[in-house]
This record gives sequence, C-alpha cells and structure tokens, in this order.
Amino acid sequence: MITPQKTMLSPAPGFTARVMTRIETYERARARQRALLGALLLVLAALVVVALGALSLAWWVFALAAQADGVTSIVIALAAALDNARIVLDVFWNAGMTVARNVHDAVWIAYALLAVTLTMVWARVAIGAPRFASIQLREEKL
Repeated sequence: MITPQKTMLSPAPGFTARVMTRIETYERARARQRALLGALLLVLAALVVVALGALSLAWWVFALAAQADGVTSIVIALAAALDNARIVLDVFWNAGMTVARNVHDAVWIAYALLAVTLTMVWARVAIGAPRFASIQLREEKL
C-alpha cells in the first residue's frame, strides 16, 4: 500500500505574532521575578549590615557603661579635641583674613580664575570627551 505524500502546511495566520507575544510575556515575567529577587536580596543585605552595625554599637555602649572611668575619659578626650579644633579653625580664620586684608586686587584674581574656568569649560566642549586607548583598541578590533 502506498501512503500519500504529505506536504508541509503553513501555520495559521497570526501564529508567529501569537508565539512572539507569549515569549515576550514569559520573558517579562522572568525579568520581573529576577528584579524582585534582586531587590529582596539587596534589602536583606542592607538589613544584615544595619543589624551588625547596631549590635556593634550596642556592644560598645554596654562596654562603656560597664566601666565608669571610660565615660569620663571619653568626655575629657572630646573636650580636648574640640578645643584643638577651635584653635585650628582660629588659625585658618586668621590666615584667611590676613590674605583678604593684604590682597587689594581680589576682584581681579576672581575674574582671572573665572576666565580660566570658562576657558577650561570651552576646551572641554570644543574638544569633546576624552577617548581612552582601550576603547579605541576595541573599536579597531571590531
């Protein structure tokens, strides 16, 4: 008995569009699941870091509370550090005021700095972004 030869039939109209729509829907769902999992892992990692920081801070607080002399020595050290910071700020203030009193052409210095800055901005715009050798090598290989 001879079986008749069957020819290949073309798919129904719109078959390709339906399959592509199904594939896109599946890929969107997978991307959404991956994004949700990534966000969940990121939040979990942040919570672990915050919890470890809080535990470390609590340990330090309890260690300081256990030693009565520890709090006193910390307060004395902070007072000395603040006093030294005040002295350093006074030095910077006096230096700045001395320069301001002795520089009579401060406006011209400011104009010169503005001109240099604008020239640098113009050069950046005119020349464009710097091209790195690794980017050029990659482009040449393509």
